[in-house]
Amino acid sequence: MKFAKGTTRYVVVIGKIAIKIGRIKFFRFILRVILFPFLGHRWKLSMKEALCVYFGNGIECNRNEHGYWQETHDPEVMPVLASLARGFVIIQDCGTCVTQRELESECPLYGDMKDDLPLDMRNLPQYCRHPNGKIRLVDYGTRLACGALLRRRRLRLST
Repeated sequence: MKFAKGTTRYVVVIGKIAIKIGRIKFFRFILRVILFPFLGHRWKLSMKEALCVYFGNGIECNRNEHGYWQETHDPEVMPVLASLARGFVIIQDCGTCVTQRELESECPLYGDMKDDLPLDMRNLPQYCRHPNGKIRLVDYGTRLACGALLRRRRLRLST
């Protein structure tokens, strides 16, 4: 069993599956509640927006990945096998690590979208080799990533 902590989610790898759990940044939210009366004018987020960010980003990413997969079954992204607790948890296949050379030579998604993907999506750890042998995008839960993938898909289908 392996455990990793990302910006918005925890990932637990058990055998051939990866379980992504939305992170709840409870202590960061409490700290903000305590400091908001004194420093509120310096923060760009309102209390309502902060509540969504600290409690909902991981769940939103899980829902986005599940929704994108359900809608497209895109062979270039890691499939979502299940979504539980309204997106708090998703289960995906687990792949193996790839090298930068493999990514650049074998993954058309990476080559085609290198400039269109959000910065964090251009990193090597965002990709892995699926058990079927193809390199796939693993972390595509942000709105920006799903939007870029949908635009690419529409362009491919229209030509």
